Amino acid sequence: MYVLIGLSYDLVLPVFIDLSSTQLEFGGLLVMVLGYAIFLWSVNARGRYATSWQMPVDHKLVDWVPCRYVRHQSYLGYFLMFIGFLLLWNNALALIPLIAIPGYMVIIFHEEEILVARFREEYVKYQENAGRFLPKIPSTKSKHQTSENMVKSP
Repeated sequence: MYVLIGLSYDLVLPVFIDLSSTQLEFGGLLVMVLGYAIFLWSVNARGRYATSWQMPVDHKLVDWVPCRYVRHQSYLGYFLMFIGFLLLWNNALALIPLIAIPGYMVIIFHEEEILVARFREEYVKYQENAGRFLPKIPSTKSKHQTSENMVKSP
């Protein structure tokens, strides 16, 4: 019975990436652990200030590490876990969690609408400074320098 299941598993779920399975599995495990660590860190940093449809009056905008650099660290953690899972298993079944990503994107856009409505300019400023999933690369221009007040060279 085990041989039959193993054979059907290999026939139905072919390997997608041609690396040594040990390298791929180890890389996938590292990505999963990184995703889980980012998720736990974000939950710990947010504490009771998670975004929800009904936030209490004293709800604060969390803009300290890791939230200072990335607005949606929990979702980033999920996505890294999904990718790590795909690399670890390296078969079609591991694609199933990726189906959830479009749904998470819809939730993220709704959450951001709620946060803009709640925190207004404070959240808009936060969006300018923190990336959605990856940290923003600092601009080489100073904050006070705009295209209008720059002197154009001939």
